[in-house]
Amino acid sequence: MPTAVTPQDFTEPLAHLRALVNQISTERVQMRNDSEKLQDMILMEIRSLEKKLGELVAYINQGGNEKKGEGGSSSRETQPPPVIVEADLVLAVETVGVVLQVEDSIEVVDTESQEELDTG
Repeated sequence: MPTAVTPQDFTEPLAHLRALVNQISTERVQMRNDSEKLQDMILMEIRSLEKKLGELVAYINQGGNEKKGEGGSSSRETQPPPVIVEADLVLAVETVGVVLQVEDSIEVVDTESQEELDTG
């Protein structure tokens, strides 16, 4: 004859199951929050790198214009952005504690005058 199961027999296992579900739910929310924070940090770094690259291109273009006599005489000297070119064709642009490295030579094209600047 089968034994009768009372609701009290399910109370403890259900409580344990609910606790596990709550823990998993909490961990999932925390992971989503961490992911969103990381995404925001990466976006800020990308924007910073875009700004620094724009400054670098502007500096390179300004130097080219001054060589052609197109640059006006400025009372202040423009400081170059921090650029390091190593002998093994590694270009490193250091910005905000981040180093972007390109292992091969690259070509930078000035879209306004379509001049190629070979960095390698």
